[in-house]
Amino acid sequence: ALQQLGQPLITNLTAKQYHAHPNNYDAIQDDDGNLYIGNLWCVMQFDGTLWRKIYLPNGASCTALSRSEDGTIYVGGRNTIGYLR
Repeated sequence: ALQQLGQPLITNLTAKQYHAHPNNYDAIQDDDGNLYIGNLWCVMQFDGTLWRKIYLPNGASCTALSRSEDGTIYVGGRNTIGYLR
């Protein structure tokens, strides 16, 4: 326990655990604490318990995520740009 003092609490997950491709490109958090991860196959949303997949048009990868001041999550991928509702 003393060896962990000051160390961040990190849990590593495998692609088998979150059921998506192992290549992840970006991550961002919304105002409600949901984590969004840009993945080769989709945008993954994690609420702390459950994973949800948000697929982009034409099977595009999500390689970039950004959050505006009003909390809108923007998504960028190959030939794709948009936002999450």
